[in-house]
Amino acid sequence: MLFSYNRNLPKSYTCLVHLLQNDPVSQLAGRISHSNFSCHFREGSVVYEHFGAPLHLVTQDEARFIIYAFKWDCLVEQLVLVRFKVIPRPPKYFILQKNISVSSPGKSSNMISKESVAIVAHAFSEVDCFVRVVDGRWPKYGEVKYDKYDDIIATNKRISCNLFLGNGLLYKHLPKHKNASKDYVSFSVEILDTLTGFYAHENVFLEIDLDFGKANHPPKFLFKKVPTFDVSISYDTPLIPIPLETRDNSTNSDEIIYNITEPMSKNAGYITFLHQKWQPILSFTQKQLIGYEIGYIPVGENLKYSQMTLVAIDNEGAVSAPFVVKFKITKSQPLIFTLNRGLVVLQGHKSLITKDRFMVSGNKESMCEIQKNVNGLIKIQGTNVTSFTPLDVDDYRVIYEHNGNSSSDTDIDITISSPDGVRRRETLHVTVIAPDISPPMITSGMELLKVTKGRSKPIRLKAVDESCSSEVLVYDIIEEPKLGKIVLGAAFQQRRIVNTFTQADIEQGRVHYFAKRAGEDTFQFIVKDCAAPIPNQLPDVGKTLAFHTKNSNRGNYSPAMDNIISTYSIRLNENDVKLISLHNNTNTGSKDLTYRLVRFLHRVDPLQASNDAGHLIRRPTSQHLISKNNDYQEVWQFTQKDIDEKLIYYIPPAEDIGRNPVNVQFIFDVKETNSVTNGGIFTITILPVDNKSPDAITNGGIFTITILPVDNKSPDAIINALEVDEGSSVLLSQSNLKITDLDSDISKITIRISKFPKHGNLTLKGKLFNSSSQWFSQSYISHLNLRYEHNGGEEDYDSFEFFLSDSINEKQYLMPINIEQIDDKKPHLVPNLKDALFLKEGGSVNITKDVLFVRDIDTLHANLWYYVSGTPQKGKIYKGESVVYTFSQEDIIQNLISYRHNNFEIGTSQDSEVVVFRVTDQAYSDVHHSDALYLNVTMNISPVDNKEPTINMGNEFTTDECAVESIGPDVLYAFDRDSDKASIGFVVTKMPIYGRLHFKGSPKNLTSFVLEDINNLIVVYSQTKCSGIEPKFDHFMFRATDGVNDSLEKKFPITIRPINDEIPVFEVRNETVIEGSFIEIGDSLLSAYDNDIPTDTITFKFTKPMHGMISPHSSNDANIEPISEVSLQSLKSLENRIWYVHDNSETTSDEYVIEMSDGSHIEMKKVYIKVIPVNDQSPINQRRTGISVKVNSSVVLTRDALYSRDLDSSPSNVIYIIEIYTKYGTLQKYSPYTKKWNDIPDSDGTFTQDDINRGHIRYENNIPQAKDHFRFQLSDRINTHRQEYTFEIRILSSDKSQLILVNNGIQVNIDTTVTIGSDVLLADDKGTTAASDIIFTISEQPKLGRLYHLKDSPSRGFQLKKFSVADLIERKIYYTQNKPANDSADNFK
Repeated sequence: MLFSYNRNLPKSYTCLVHLLQNDPVSQLAGRISHSNFSCHFREGSVVYEHFGAPLHLVTQDEARFIIYAFKWDCLVEQLVLVRFKVIPRPPKYFILQKNISVSSPGKSSNMISKESVAIVAHAFSEVDCFVRVVDGRWPKYGEVKYDKYDDIIATNKRISCNLFLGNGLLYKHLPKHKNASKDYVSFSVEILDTLTGFYAHENVFLEIDLDFGKANHPPKFLFKKVPTFDVSISYDTPLIPIPLETRDNSTNSDEIIYNITEPMSKNAGYITFLHQKWQPILSFTQKQLIGYEIGYIPVGENLKYSQMTLVAIDNEGAVSAPFVVKFKITKSQPLIFTLNRGLVVLQGHKSLITKDRFMVSGNKESMCEIQKNVNGLIKIQGTNVTSFTPLDVDDYRVIYEHNGNSSSDTDIDITISSPDGVRRRETLHVTVIAPDISPPMITSGMELLKVTKGRSKPIRLKAVDESCSSEVLVYDIIEEPKLGKIVLGAAFQQRRIVNTFTQADIEQGRVHYFAKRAGEDTFQFIVKDCAAPIPNQLPDVGKTLAFHTKNSNRGNYSPAMDNIISTYSIRLNENDVKLISLHNNTNTGSKDLTYRLVRFLHRVDPLQASNDAGHLIRRPTSQHLISKNNDYQEVWQFTQKDIDEKLIYYIPPAEDIGRNPVNVQFIFDVKETNSVTNGGIFTITILPVDNKSPDAITNGGIFTITILPVDNKSPDAIINALEVDEGSSVLLSQSNLKITDLDSDISKITIRISKFPKHGNLTLKGKLFNSSSQWFSQSYISHLNLRYEHNGGEEDYDSFEFFLSDSINEKQYLMPINIEQIDDKKPHLVPNLKDALFLKEGGSVNITKDVLFVRDIDTLHANLWYYVSGTPQKGKIYKGESVVYTFSQEDIIQNLISYRHNNFEIGTSQDSEVVVFRVTDQAYSDVHHSDALYLNVTMNISPVDNKEPTINMGNEFTTDECAVESIGPDVLYAFDRDSDKASIGFVVTKMPIYGRLHFKGSPKNLTSFVLEDINNLIVVYSQTKCSGIEPKFDHFMFRATDGVNDSLEKKFPITIRPINDEIPVFEVRNETVIEGSFIEIGDSLLSAYDNDIPTDTITFKFTKPMHGMISPHSSNDANIEPISEVSLQSLKSLENRIWYVHDNSETTSDEYVIEMSDGSHIEMKKVYIKVIPVNDQSPINQRRTGISVKVNSSVVLTRDALYSRDLDSSPSNVIYIIEIYTKYGTLQKYSPYTKKWNDIPDSDGTFTQDDINRGHIRYENNIPQAKDHFRFQLSDRINTHRQEYTFEIRILSSDKSQLILVNNGIQVNIDTTVTIGSDVLLADDKGTTAASDIIFTISEQPKLGRLYHLKDSPSRGFQLKKFSVADLIERKIYYTQNKPANDSADNFK
């Protein structure tokens, strides 16, 4: 799987493999050589080494890896499971000759010595043999000790085989483990033949038989129902241990492993270690469960239920039945749900924080503030940040960048705050993956080596690399030796010259330096590791190993003669002894031949149950008869003379060999004096040189012995007690009764019940069996035909006795029966229990049997369990020093249970908390069992004033330069839950630099104040030093006190905002403009500058002139939008010019106001405009109502009767030119100089509007007529209005005439207004009454509209009641139609 993943991965990715180390079910029988390595690892660089565990315990092993592929800030990961099948192979060099056993608990075993264990070639001086007791999972129920010194043998310590087998080594059982039937000791054996260079390494397990133990059974879950855990989606929930606890008769409860076979669904959450919650787990130990290290981690928000399936595994690999666990998922308020699976980053690289690794749901406006981040930075779009939002994570904008300084994992502490005030702290774990960039290191073997000419010396270099095994650490020779050669060769192989070799070759003694000539010699080399695609290596200059060669005084060695193999065999019965007869095949006939065992006696079939192969002994010369039962000296070497004198005998095994023949062997070699051998050329020590050649091996052979069986043993039985529940039944199986007979066929064994059980019955094939004389075959046991049925009594033990027979021998046995009683009585409360406890804040109180205690006549105190319902909020329940959620009544009796307050401040008044305990005698029942009792205990907590006030610095305190600002509770606050607010005060220890503190309205500086002063906003800071200085910051130092406890000194920072305290200089000039013309508003008319540094933005606002506008164009266009505001900077720009444009009205002046502002100051100035008039308008008549005059009398013309106007001329220049003169009277003009009225001539007669305004024009009647008139034109001396106007004069007689009424009506459209004039409505009495004196009075208002006078606003709602004929003549009366018109006509009276 790893290589497949390697091939499919793009080369642009950096790919690394990480071994999961927190998985107890992995690597049970071996280990992986490296925990981190490249995906491109070289073949053989990563290896799995088997520990040699017993095959019946672990037949396969597994390891879990995570493959990480990095590219830029992206990560691809995959979980890979690799399984290893263990192929059976008996030990080759470590041979058990006699069982190691312990007879009773707490005792020691028989010696681990040459009599019980054989290590091949350990006794030969030419062979280096070493043994280590491996520090592993075994032994579990005892210790390996020295008998003489009672010292525990040190693990991983390398000792010689002779010392190992000769120092009285034994196994000491620990008495607390009474049920286990087997234990194991893990050994490592190393063999190096210094003559041949042969090297071997073997891991073996020595089996220890615990005769008193019981046969192993799979673990059993103690919970009788499917447990349901209440877990929260809002936070991580530890799993309560009791519903998952198991029982095993041989394995310590701490060592039981739980393996999750069916995990939760992908979105339902996962199980993990709470201290490493970023990584889901698939297995854990019961010790971790009991220690509350295992918890549930939620990953979704809308789940309600989930489940998983797990099994329990004991030390011997037995697996329980599957066990289902359910989860009820609830929500807690306030809710901030987080998913936190941590980050994985390549050392020195980046990692994108994605929502599948860190997610905050709920309110997306929450803020994630970084409190601690040691080895990296958090960035958003390349900018370092100290906070981010969940939306930033959802949008893939948040990146973690590792600084590369350390390859260790790191943590990022994050505080999550929601807008509604909920806070949660999360630790984002960062797993740092370090690539393999370090070269291997030479740790030993560089010392000067001395060697004799013509001899060789093994090279003992030692190189290590954390990422590579010794098989792939390669030595390359870059400069060869001059006086010798580097040769490579194993035992019995021809050596060859090499220029490259591995660390494994060195460790196996295969690499030698062969000296050809004497002198000083060296060679240089480099070491390369397994990194791919380019290995890391030591520097190219290499390392130098030196040799010193001396001349040899001995002759050269010649190769040894080939071995000549002979075969010998004998046959004997197992109760006999046999003389050994050997004859050599040499030509010398020498009696000095020496026979040496190169492999001790051993059984040819290694899979036989016993390793006992008998003994070779030397008969004492004084004794002529040999008995099998006597003790004799065992030999491993003897001579031809011993054979000829009939001193060497073979004695068969002491134990019965069974019913089948057994073949045993020993392998020997033969040496003859004065022969030449190739001895010592591979030794690591300098061999002595003399003229005598050592002995040479001349021949050897295999001696086979056949032993015939004798049936003289009774059948044996291994018995394990029956386990049965009260009132139930159980089948008798081979796990309870295992029958063996070494010298009989098992199928012929029969059984007879000699004594029947007292508290139950036996049934055979479903029928009651009560015959004590009937024999039946042992196959009834293997076929599960024999059953024990309990009678339901209250006894906890029963038994029956039986005989086993092989038709020749028989033996009696007892079958014990353990009856597990059923608890059918409910516990009940003891009366008069206390329901309240008292403790101080931060203290604790013991929960004694006066508070919690129940009675149950059929349940022990240790099996009465109390559960803490829910989670106490103000304290915790402790057992000793550990927080617990369950405990037994035995714990209460031993005074181990207490309630501890969590030391949170409770204020000044007593606080309390009700803790609910549930008690049941079903220790492993469901959490919601209906038989449970509930007890409420109130914990009353009294306050303690032991805390100093806590200072809360709120919002930043900011004030303007030269300003006075109150310090309020939003800026500075202190609270002390164990003191009243009135007692909290502040002491100023250092005054501010650029201002002063004082009470509002007080000139004195203050040195202390109370919290109430802050709340009342009477403590103020005045920024006084602001003239000629621009401070930006200030501060004062203070501490808080409650009168008893003082806080630490704290700094109160003050931020001073520079203000706009300089008023800009602002000047304007008045303007002159020709009527209808324009003038630019530039620097000559408007100027301003600001002395503030930096200068403020100055803006100008313009009010609208009465007779013009401020315009961006120099034209009087009605479509141009006038300018109301402009900045000084814009005004100075040539592209943004503004103008004053006159509206061509007949005015001589205008004005507008300019408001200047720099953001703080406002100043207004008025600009006066002189308008040079242009006479370009003609006079216009605006009023001529006529006059009434009596016969032969006169009347003065006023401006109310006749008025004309010229916008660009004065009244004295508005001239009336008479075109048609009056017929019945005379127009006269008053002369102020003569004081007389003079007639205006009827030819070219004129007068001015000023004459009328002054009352200098009158009409005098001299002929009685009804009316008179004159016609005129208007002129301003330059422009003449060509229209002629008629001025009517009514002549009144002395007699009154009857009024004549004219009413012509008027048409009006809906929702419109019309003028009612004299052409519509008129009243006249033939001129005898003036028009202003003829009055219309309205007696009935119109219904669909309203009448109003010109002087009244139409929207005011005023009703017109009277008007005159003059109002009609002057067209001042209006009618407006403003109501729904259902009729087509309206009227008024």
